[in-house]
Amino acid sequence: MWPAAKSCGFEIRKAESFAGRHYDSFVADDYFGAAARGALKRYRPQLVVSNPPYTKARETLALGLDVVEPMGHVLLLLRSTFGGSEADDEQLRRSPPVDEWSIPGRLKLKRGHGRTGRPLGGDFVGHIFLLFQQGRQVTAPVWSRRLLPPLPSAWLGWSVRPGDEAFTAPLPHEFWPLKENRHG
Repeated sequence: MWPAAKSCGFEIRKAESFAGRHYDSFVADDYFGAAARGALKRYRPQLVVSNPPYTKARETLALGLDVVEPMGHVLLLLRSTFGGSEADDEQLRRSPPVDEWSIPGRLKLKRGHGRTGRPLGGDFVGHIFLLFQQGRQVTAPVWSRRLLPPLPSAWLGWSVRPGDEAFTAPLPHEFWPLKENRHG
């Protein structure tokens, strides 16, 4: 959508370093480590986009809000159950999102097997996009919630292995930001 944009990718799994071909610059390291945090702060992105490990969603949000430029944005793809725990609820009260978009349908997110040998999967839980803005001050933790139009079926299957996805047509224009409602 923004061909002139520069991108910096981080992959926490060093074995996935081949994903670097999708970015202008790339780091295969734990993005919570001091070196990665320093690189992100120097890069000072306008937008951080992440599908974080679900156990690290709060930490990823805090890091994203720490490294984006002033009034920059953090967009997270999360399970729709995010916010259900006391710690998640506290995070959302401290840093409420600007917008939430629910994704209709069942995403097929992962292929392969986990450390225990069990198949990976994430398609049994609904998913949402949450958009946060650095420096946003609110008196009450409220935000707009929207349901996205149904995604084309080709867009409902995402792989855990970046770069091995089948080619899909570009996302239809109804999913693109509206000019009068663009958030960054």
